[in-house]
Amino acid sequence: AGAVLENPDLLILDEPTNALDSDGVEMLKGLVRDERERGALVIISCHDGKILEEMADEIYFLENGRIMSVEEGSI
Repeated sequence: AGAVLENPDLLILDEPTNALDSDGVEMLKGLVRDERERGALVIISCHDGKILEEMADEIYFLENGRIMSVEEGSI
């Protein structure tokens, strides 16, 4: 919550769904949606491909130290 108080242009979230219950995950999705609509760039690091598919416009992953797009591999 503290990350969005000052309306940053860039918001980086590392495993934001970790230890959240389903209500917390839904709240996070709403927060990310609101920030994107406001015009912020939101970068999410997450191991849960389903969550990423629900929240992301673009998905990239690391493989052998390289950043790969979904078209180059799979999540």
